[in-house]
Amino acid sequence: MPDSDLILSKILFTGVVFDNQDPMLLGRVRASGLTDNVQSIYEGIPDWNPIEDPWGPRDPFVYLSLLPFFISQIPKVDELIQIIYSNPRIQFSNQFYIQGPFSSPMNTNFEKNDGADQNLPTGIQYAPSLPIKNKNGTYKDSKSFGVFPEPGDNALLGRKSADVVVKEDELLLRAGKTLYLNPNELPVAYTRRSFIQLTQFRNTKQTQGFNKYTKLNQIIQSVKYLIEYNIFNPENAQNAFTGEINVYSFTSQVLTDDEFTSTKSYPNKALKEVIPFNRLTMNETVAKINSVLEAYNDNTNTPYFFRPSSSLTALQNNQDPSFLVQKLNATYIITNSKPNPAANIKGSGLVFWKNAYGQQYTPEKVIEPIIDYTQTPSSYGVVGADNVYILSHKSKIPNKTKINLDGTLYGISQDKFVDELFNQTSSSVRGEELLQLINLIVQFLVGHVHPFHGLPPVPVATNGSDIPSILNEIQQASQKILNGNIRIN
Repeated sequence: MPDSDLILSKILFTGVVFDNQDPMLLGRVRASGLTDNVQSIYEGIPDWNPIEDPWGPRDPFVYLSLLPFFISQIPKVDELIQIIYSNPRIQFSNQFYIQGPFSSPMNTNFEKNDGADQNLPTGIQYAPSLPIKNKNGTYKDSKSFGVFPEPGDNALLGRKSADVVVKEDELLLRAGKTLYLNPNELPVAYTRRSFIQLTQFRNTKQTQGFNKYTKLNQIIQSVKYLIEYNIFNPENAQNAFTGEINVYSFTSQVLTDDEFTSTKSYPNKALKEVIPFNRLTMNETVAKINSVLEAYNDNTNTPYFFRPSSSLTALQNNQDPSFLVQKLNATYIITNSKPNPAANIKGSGLVFWKNAYGQQYTPEKVIEPIIDYTQTPSSYGVVGADNVYILSHKSKIPNKTKINLDGTLYGISQDKFVDELFNQTSSSVRGEELLQLINLIVQFLVGHVHPFHGLPPVPVATNGSDIPSILNEIQQASQKILNGNIRIN
């Protein structure tokens, strides 16, 4: 196919905006194609006047927005646009544009044209932008969720932190959804944004009473010691045993909820103390072991683990008849070793506190609402911001200046909020807190008595209400009853 045919078969052409201040406010821009020789085109227009002719009918660089007038999306100077001609054979006539692509949603405030085509074949020389999501659809940083619309939702996005998101049953109007956008950093949602939320829920959530119960929560502490006891001559038949008791401390943290067993290895243990014994009877051997376990059974050395050595445990589990004597001796010593005669554990286990064995718990009283959902639809409307103003053009607070909103059609400035509107409005009232104060006053009025005609009432009424409580509530009213961050006129 000849080159000329290729050009005529194109649908979109690429251009760069050099003027976006349309005198007619129709959303037009002045732009040139990436291959245009601007000076040569000007020279080809007879009597071109660079002062009077721009934006006029003779201007070859004026492009109309392909979006309807009711949707305003005007690119900035030096941004990329896509150009569409009604007839590519006839240049500078019936020409339209749409906003060009961006390399990253974090660049939507402004992106120069030479980086905007990064995701097009013409932009392969640029390093890829930072992806916000993984390929499986999860976010690289959970704090990025919500900054940009999710697939399936409709949205109208602003250049920075403002947008309108339309979900299936919800409308969000937001400003300040993130504090900044940087193409080299993942976006972070800002929870203190200002917003209006309108939501229709398919069901209504209701509380049908409460479940009350006690929950046991594990108490997790660091284990201080591991005590292991061992017999060197379990095969002897003279009832004279030799062995030792080893006390280890832990060089790194081991917790009381550890899956402790009689065979688990602890490479992070360090030998603290060795307690040898020699030629003790079976009962004396058990008493020696128990004396050490009891010595550590206090609130200074606990929590600790105790157990037989791995060789002693192996003998207890040995099924070979030739090891019957060793098995019986090992079993007797293990089953009678305990940190306290009344202890409910023997052989091995966790001493949590003095005379408290095994994992310990603390009770917690729990009150959980019983939730029921009905098929009745339920709608909510929310206005949220650091400072909320509800203004009426007709209202005026006595002894305050009437609010003048002239010049605010395109938005109220921060200066006007701080310098004027704050002083021309009043705090809103929290209803329930006001009712509490009124109820205190009424209770005192109903139950008060006077010591004598003409004297002030007794400070404490017959129903228990009293003047100090009322005065205390009044002193707190400016913070408790009034909300200075929600203001009305």
